[in-house]
Amino acid sequence: MAVFFVETSTRACAYVRCELPARALARLRVGSRRANRFMVNDDTGLPDGHERFPTWVFQIPSGGESEIQLVKALRRAGKKIVVEFDDDYFHIPPGNKQLVVDALDPEQMRSKKEIAKLAHVITVSTKELIPIYQKFCDNVVVLPNCIDMADYPKPMKKGKRLTIGWAGAQELGNFSLVASTLKQMVEEFSHVDIAIGGDPKAYDLVKVDKARKTYLEPCSIGDFPKMINHFDIAVIPLKESAFNAGKSELKGLQYGALNIPFLASNVPPYRRFSRMAGSREFLIEKEKHWLPRLRNLVVDRKLRSQLGNKAYKVAESRQIDNQIGAWIEAYDPAGIGNSPA
Repeated sequence: MAVFFVETSTRACAYVRCELPARALARLRVGSRRANRFMVNDDTGLPDGHERFPTWVFQIPSGGESEIQLVKALRRAGKKIVVEFDDDYFHIPPGNKQLVVDALDPEQMRSKKEIAKLAHVITVSTKELIPIYQKFCDNVVVLPNCIDMADYPKPMKKGKRLTIGWAGAQELGNFSLVASTLKQMVEEFSHVDIAIGGDPKAYDLVKVDKARKTYLEPCSIGDFPKMINHFDIAVIPLKESAFNAGKSELKGLQYGALNIPFLASNVPPYRRFSRMAGSREFLIEKEKHWLPRLRNLVVDRKLRSQLGNKAYKVAESRQIDNQIGAWIEAYDPAGIGNSPA
């Protein structure tokens, strides 16, 4: 078996959904290649060298008619077509600056739908996404988001000051759940600072002395672990929504890999994380609970250590090499003959 990953997206999800499994496959001596552009033969409609790759993975397809025709040609050539979605691209919140562009582009959305219909299998990151994509393909398989522990530095030694951090996506609405709480934490505890990544407007929402808050500039996925390693406590606020229900617990895995204790809204991805950890201590049931729960973590070093250790064990269990068997099964081209398209 050899796999060709077509990375339509250049965002961090390409790292999680394509680069990490490609690494793990390589460690098992399974060939793969990753690209977001390549030459197609005018006569055949196929990329040069396609013979070496019986399985083709299209990540979040959005390339328009040319990509649709490529997928059809690959199917006719007997390739296994895997289409990869890691979010609910049909319920994107208007405030998500990064993804709403895709949702508003009719040609991109047509690509997603048409190519999804051509898939032999659609892979998704959570079970909540299954019914969304079964409208296009009966065979939808969950491949949970994983991490590579080798990408994470040793946890930083903690000093007397504590930093509560948020490194969210582009949707400001989620951060609004904790903005006033973070302000109050800074006002109550002279040794507590905050660090805010993502939307610059989130930084502006917390009205405290600038000496007590840090804005984290956008960084590459490779630098992300180093950036969040400065956190002593992390917060993952998520509103109840169809989009957030389909999200994975990836952020919790990233914090866990660095032994960072965190609190998260009680939404499906973090109920799942809590079950894996065997503890509901990570969950915030109601918005009013953020403040007392953060207070508890700030004043109790032992509690921080316990929660960080529990998160670390979950992260270890989701090392990509421990899960790669599911990818191999989903990508296996056996039984796929020439398919009309």
